[in-house]
Amino acid sequence: MSIYKNKKRKLPKVDPDASLLFDELCEVFRKIGVEIRFETGYFKGGICILEEQKILFVNKNNPIKQNIDVLVEQLKSADLENVYIPPRLRSKIEAIDINIEV
Repeated sequence: MSIYKNKKRKLPKVDPDASLLFDELCEVFRKIGVEIRFETGYFKGGICILEEQKILFVNKNNPIKQNIDVLVEQLKSADLENVYIPPRLRSKIEAIDINIEV
């Protein structure tokens, strides 16, 4: 379930396609054995290794576009050779222009 569908907080309207893409990207990370944690703080997000377990941190305060950029950036450096990614999702990943502000 997407963090952008949380009914407890008032969030800006999110493009349904962006929300679906975010969920699909998270599923790819789960397939390759990466735990996903949604946290708040002053960070952009990314993968770290904690006790030999890869953990992807996603900042739930960031806009969905920025989080998608982070996920795509991390996927581009991941070993996806043995993971099936539907062509539709693969083309979306390749089409995304990453503009992450540091």
